[in-house]
Amino acid sequence: MSVRRVVALVVIACGLAGAVPCSGALRFADVNGHLAIGFTRLSSSDTTSTPGGSISIGGGLDVPLGDRLRAGLDLGYHLLGSRTLVQGTLTSGLDYSVFEMLALLHWTPLDRGPQLIVSGGPGLFIARASLAPTSVGATFSPQSIEQTRPGVALSLIATRRRASPVRVGIEVGLRIVPLESTTWTLASARIAMLY
Repeated sequence: MSVRRVVALVVIACGLAGAVPCSGALRFADVNGHLAIGFTRLSSSDTTSTPGGSISIGGGLDVPLGDRLRAGLDLGYHLLGSRTLVQGTLTSGLDYSVFEMLALLHWTPLDRGPQLIVSGGPGLFIARASLAPTSVGATFSPQSIEQTRPGVALSLIATRRRASPVRVGIEVGLRIVPLESTTWTLASARIAMLY
């Protein structure tokens, strides 16, 4: 999927969000949101080792499309850790991170029990593996990455159904980002606050 297609999908999602609900004007009370913080682990399709993972934060707003379906935009940042590079007597480090902008559909499948929210959609990801600022950094420059690429995101949030201004839940998520020479897969587990 090209960057232009992802941008077009994000624009369409914004247009849908602005047009909903069709039966009347969008009220502030119709807007829901969430914040999440937790842990993300990176795995890569190539043979190089990846960092152990680290902190992940994100948040978003959404509006209703129907009784069980909502549309929204999310922003997130994953600080994925670092990896040491060695070549002979030279050493340097790579710091991994991903910034994301997502256009998501949120679906609530059940009426009883804990509330489950299944989310998915396209996104634009800025993937970085930045070299540590050292005098030998140029030796390792082929291993650095800085790419803006389209990808997909999926997540599942489980929370209590009881009405409350703020509800706390658990979110598990998966992001797939195809880079030029490899594919990054980010698996996350976060605490989500829904409001």
